Amino acid sequence: CKQQEWLECVWLLVEAGADVDAAAFCGEDEEDEDEEDDYVDQGDVPLEAAVENGLLIGAQVLRAMGATIPSYWPPLADLSRDEEPGAYDVFEFVHRSADWSPLHFLKWLPTWRTLELLRGDADIHERVTGVGTPLEVAQQLSAKHASAALVIQAASPWSPQTHHLWSKVARKHAVGVLLIGHLFAESAFALRDVQAIKDLWPIFVMPHAMSRASD
Repeated sequence: CKQQEWLECVWLLVEAGADVDAAAFCGEDEEDEDEEDDYVDQGDVPLEAAVENGLLIGAQVLRAMGATIPSYWPPLADLSRDEEPGAYDVFEFVHRSADWSPLHFLKWLPTWRTLELLRGDADIHERVTGVGTPLEVAQQLSAKHASAALVIQAASPWSPQTHHLWSKVARKHAVGVLLIGHLFAESAFALRDVQAIKDLWPIFVMPHAMSRASD
């Protein structure tokens, strides 16, 4: 229950415009008040706070929502699981997910973000060693997982029902192919039943003209 609350809290904040990479501003250092250039502690970014507190679900949802790994973080080999086991496990996940695409974080994505990625340039067939493709990740999740269901649906051939799951370029291409079908149906080459050709074109022709490999 607490994990779901964490997910929904971060989802709502990001949807409202929160920056997952914004550092917590800590103000001026009192010890440096008399110095010409006061020191300003920029604070930790949310991902750092998740690691320091050993909050794995926090790191997972932050990475899912686009949090970047700070360039100044040490390599995993420099840390010891024995000293800080909780922080180490979170840090290990962050490092392990460094090469994941946004859709590989599917388990921690809300449906609205998953839909944005599918309609953008996300590739459901992009393979990452040890993880697989986003489609394989979706197939491993529960059938009740809404975001996983979207990815599985997006992997099926184009249809009027899956049109909204394709990228803007692909949707524009689909409209063009549909118009070609209508022009063909009304041309001199068409058979008698113009409406039948228009009805059958999206079912039997358009799925073959649409491919996510070239999306």
